[in-house]
Parts: sequence; C-alpha cells; structure tokens
Amino acid sequence: MRISTTALVLTGLAAVSVAAETLPNGVDAERFPRYARMVERAGQSPIPAADGTAQAVAQKATALTAAAELPVIPWHEAPAHLAGPPVTVEGTIVEAFMATDYLCLLRFDLNREKFYIALFDRAYDRMNLGMAPTDFFVGRTVRVSGRVSEYEGRPNMTVRDPDAVEVID
Repeated sequence: MRISTTALVLTGLAAVSVAAETLPNGVDAERFPRYARMVERAGQSPIPAADGTAQAVAQKATALTAAAELPVIPWHEAPAHLAGPPVTVEGTIVEAFMATDYLCLLRFDLNREKFYIALFDRAYDRMNLGMAPTDFFVGRTVRVSGRVSEYEGRPNMTVRDPDAVEVID
C-alpha cells in the first residue's frame, strides 16, 4: 500500500487548466481565494506548472525513484547502518504505541533497546489508514526508507513523509 503522489500531481494539473491568468500557473484569484493568499505569502505557486516542469514535481519524482533503488535490509541489521547512507528496512511490526499526541513508535521486537521507527503524525495522517496507526501496523510487514539515526542511545528511523512507508502485507 504505497501512497502515490501521481494522483495529487494530476489533480493539481487539472486545477490549473480551469483557471484564469492572474496568479502563477494561471489560477483565478477570485475562484481560489485561499490559493491566492497562500501564493501571496509564499511568493510562488505550490501547484506544478501545466507543462509538468515544476521543480517540486521533479524533486518528488527523484525522491520516489531514489527510495525504490535503496538497498532493502532486515530490520535487525539497521543499527549497522547508523549515520550511513539511506536504506530501506523491512520487517514485521510487533508493537505500536503513541509516545506523544503526534508520534507513533513502531517496534519490530518487544525489546525496547532495539531498532524502532518513529512515525510522526504528518506522515500517518496523510496515509489515510482508516484507523489508528497503533491498530493498523501491528502484525503487518512494512518497508521503511530513510537514514538510521540514534535517539537516547537507541537506533531508529524517523519518518515524516508517508512515501517512506510501504506496507507489504
């Protein structure tokens, strides 16, 4: 269940095609006032250009391609990659719990000193799980891409982007 950004990009392109030419990408300020305010604050358009050459689209495509090419390792080998290049870790989640209101910890082993995934709300909220992440992930095999780091002496991988998580089964 890898979440794809293709639909979002296509939706953005469709929105551009119906707009006038008063804002970047031809968006009509009267029809999309919230967008107009956002553009005014940011100074640029978050919607990709109609020709598909927007830098954001290219960066996202590069990130997704890079994640697909990362080496896949079993979760118990993750600590050996501490502070190294990004990897994709695979394993079955045996425990999931909310450490704070905005952070879900996913564990591959009940030993709390071993490697874990720190999944932030901005990632799991955009995954549209249909239930709490604590209920969704337990018993499922996942692949998570990113850098292995350390927090309070324990190896982990911090996830803020839903594209970094792939549910295998």
